Amino acid sequence: SNVAESSLENLQRVRSDSRFWTKIYEKNHAPSRTYKKLEFDSPIVMRPGETKGIYIHSAAHHDLAIVYDNSYSMRSTRYSDCFISILSGAAHLSPTPFDAQNIWGWGSAWRDYREFVGQVELGVVYQLWRPDEHKRFGPRFHDVASTILACQRRPESPFAMLPDECIHYILNMCRWDWFEDRADKMDARRSRRRKKKARSVKRDMTHRSEPSRAQREETIASGNRRWRSFNAFGKVREKILDAFSK
Repeated sequence: SNVAESSLENLQRVRSDSRFWTKIYEKNHAPSRTYKKLEFDSPIVMRPGETKGIYIHSAAHHDLAIVYDNSYSMRSTRYSDCFISILSGAAHLSPTPFDAQNIWGWGSAWRDYREFVGQVELGVVYQLWRPDEHKRFGPRFHDVASTILACQRRPESPFAMLPDECIHYILNMCRWDWFEDRADKMDARRSRRRKKKARSVKRDMTHRSEPSRAQREETIASGNRRWRSFNAFGKVREKILDAFSK
């Protein structure tokens, strides 16, 4: 069996092109009626909001090597939880990886509207708080961090005895959801922040493309100077022609 991954979201266009895939597993497996565990040497790392395609291939010359099931849509979500969503995909019926010819010798090797059958093991690494990652945390976490840092600045507070490094270490050991921040509200807040930033960038580009009043006045003055020079040249030319005609 071979396993490859791709970071491109539009996998249907590149599923037959091996240049867009990276092999992460290769091993021979004997036939089995139970699931076979494919242990990767290096795990597939995914960041929040990232989409990756996983291609599992068998070199067997029949359609009984990899189990799959029918699906309703190529983009439908077949499983989802608070960490990961698994979408529908396609089955590949060829003993050659990424080949367009199927095992019967006619028709396409790809069968759309198929879905994964099996188990996926994953581990979650939570983002730890750091001063430069403060904006990525929820509003309640922000309130707690601001309160602790404000208390540290007051001489009568016990936190005043701690240096900044200790306060940062305490916040670093707090999990992102300890103060009841919700992932959906944090996602909505990040989406609003991205839209606000996009509007700001668009507004800045619009202002840069429009000339200022001083630039417009300079352009008009420059045009007037060119026009006066052209008129002066025309008058000299007429005098020269009059002199030759006499």
